[in-house]
Amino acid sequence: MPFNKKAYINIQFVEKYKRVVYNTYMIKSYKELISIYKNQRQVENAVKAGEYTKISRGIYSSDSNITVEEYICKRYPNGIITG
Repeated sequence: MPFNKKAYINIQFVEKYKRVVYNTYMIKSYKELISIYKNQRQVENAVKAGEYTKISRGIYSSDSNITVEEYICKRYPNGIITG
C-alpha cells in the first residue's frame, strides 16, 4: 500500500494536539449534495463552477485527485477491504 503523506501528517497532528483533523477536500454522494444545495440545478451549477468534480455516477469530490481506496470506501460504505 503506498504511503499517504496527507494521512500521515493528519495522524501526527492528532497525536500532538489531541483533536480531530478534517481533510481539505471531501468526497460526497449525490444525496449529500442535494441536502446542501436543495435541488438538482444548484448541484449542477456547483459542478460547472468547479466547486465539485464528478468522479462517477453519484460520487462527487471537491478535489479531482482522490485515491482508489477513498473512492471504494465512499462507494461501498459497508464493504471490507482485504489484501
